[in-house]
Formats: sequence, structure tokens, C-alpha cells
Amino acid sequence: MGNCDSTFRKACLSETDIRYDNDYPKDIVGQDKRWEKFSGYFKVELYSFNATDGSLPEPRPYFPGGRGGNDNSPYVRNTGTAWYNHTIDGSRMYIHRHYLSEKAPESFCNEPLLPGYMNHALGGVCGKNGIARVAGLFLAVNHDNEGKNKIHCAVSIIINSACDSLN
Repeated sequence: MGNCDSTFRKACLSETDIRYDNDYPKDIVGQDKRWEKFSGYFKVELYSFNATDGSLPEPRPYFPGGRGGNDNSPYVRNTGTAWYNHTIDGSRMYIHRHYLSEKAPESFCNEPLLPGYMNHALGGVCGKNGIARVAGLFLAVNHDNEGKNKIHCAVSIIINSACDSLN
């Protein structure tokens, strides 16, 4: 049949494909030094504003099984605290984030609700519990996909029912 570059074959793949280049870095930081600054532990203060008019978002009643997200959050939504843990280990990146929102104000807890709506998420008590949202991200770089980042992401939510207040 012939060898690479023979009459019957094209150039050897190992000579043209970075997956076979031993000098090409296989780790995330080696491919882009900017990732070095992304690694570490961070405390972040969060601030939110309504995109339409710039006002501060207010807590809203929660509808179990309905649309989630910040549009449907019975907690303080204009400020919050988050803790980030970003770890880079060779060709892998692990991101763990914890977002905390304070308990709703008593005035919100005393408002009447439409049937089916709640003024707290399941497992919580309005005016007593805040909420913690936990997010995780896993990123891997490998030579099999030509050095391009392949991102896998998972997001979940838990109730911060163990704390009476986040202050």
C-alpha cells in the first residue's frame, strides 16, 4: 500500500495535526496564559437591576412547577453574595459557585397570594430563610478534539433552610 507521502498516500496525519504534536500544550493554562488569573477562591457581591427601567427587582411569589429563575424568586433579588472556587488542574477546570440570597422582607410575606403561589420555595419559611443556589461547571481540554474546549455544565438549586438569616 505504501508509506506516508508515497504515491498512494497523502502526507502523514501526525505531521499536520496538532493532536500528534508533542510540543503542543495539552493543559488549559499552557494553551492560554490568561486562564492562570481565573483560578482561585473569590467572594463576590452581587447587584441586580431590572433591564427595562433600572429599578431594583422585588421578591415575587413562587409557583411550584412553574417557570423558575430570578423572575420567580420570593427572596431579596437586588443584592446577594456568592463564593466561587475555580480550580484548574492540567487539562481540567472545575468551577463551584454558591449564590446566597437573603430572606424576603416581612412586608412581602404579609401580601395575599393567588391560589397555587407561595411566598417561599419548598422547604423554606417566608421571612425566616434565605436561599442558596449552587452551580457547577466542568471544562476539559484534550488533544482528541484538536485543542478546543469542550464544556459540560450542571446547575442545581437548594434551599438554605438551616439559616435564619444570611446576615
